[in-house]
Amino acid sequence: MNLIADTDAPRDHRQDLTVPMGDAVPMVHARVLQPNFALTQPEPHVFGLREIARILYRWRWLILVVILAAVTLASVITLLTPPKYRAIASLEITQPAAELIQGSGVQPIALRDPQFLTTQYGLLRSKSLARRVVRSLNLAKNPALAPQNAAPSAREEIATARVAGNFAVLPVATSRLVGISYTSSDPALAAAIANGFADNFIAADLQRKFDATADARRFLQSRIASTKTALESSERALVQYAQSQGLVQVGGGEGGGLEPVRIALRLIQRR
Repeated sequence: MNLIADTDAPRDHRQDLTVPMGDAVPMVHARVLQPNFALTQPEPHVFGLREIARILYRWRWLILVVILAAVTLASVITLLTPPKYRAIASLEITQPAAELIQGSGVQPIALRDPQFLTTQYGLLRSKSLARRVVRSLNLAKNPALAPQNAAPSAREEIATARVAGNFAVLPVATSRLVGISYTSSDPALAAAIANGFADNFIAADLQRKFDATADARRFLQSRIASTKTALESSERALVQYAQSQGLVQVGGGEGGGLEPVRIALRLIQRR
């Protein structure tokens, strides 16, 4: 048996087979189909509006229950949470001015220190200022800020920590203004503490300026006292010298006081 390939249709990947069955039998042609093994990608499933609506409708009761539970929980939390009040006070912080010539009447020039405002903000947030506010307003005896069964020092520390925790500094950009705020459930207490921070910050600033000149003042006072003592010693030595030389006689009368000293000086200068 002979196989004859038919090449007339190579595009269909088919072959013709000729099978001889004898001299009297005609030729029989058969074609074999080649399978196509090309892989096909599945089409992606795209959710449309109809599909989303179908899912929402299917789970509508569960979604409704979840929404109602969330609204109920939020309402309960809102009703049980006490309201908070914030009191805000404003301060103007001015940098110190330097006088070029003292007593000349020239307008003082304000110093420009880029770290000055940052330093003032740090002083506002300091624990020492919060403790000063607690002491000035007697907040250690407030049950809302400190337990009254604790020791006085412990009450002051607890009240200071709570006051500092609810206090905030709010700088105003491109200005010398700064806002200070205090948050509390009592509006009157919030306003009192905010104003207390402002008042005590001003008082502390004045105290720092006073302390800055205290050393110079004490130095000047000590120099004045020593100069006065030296002057008195010089006067006594001069009078004693004038008396020993018989230049003057010190006694009562209208010429007492420094007059003998002046006379002795004139006599010594003449000699």
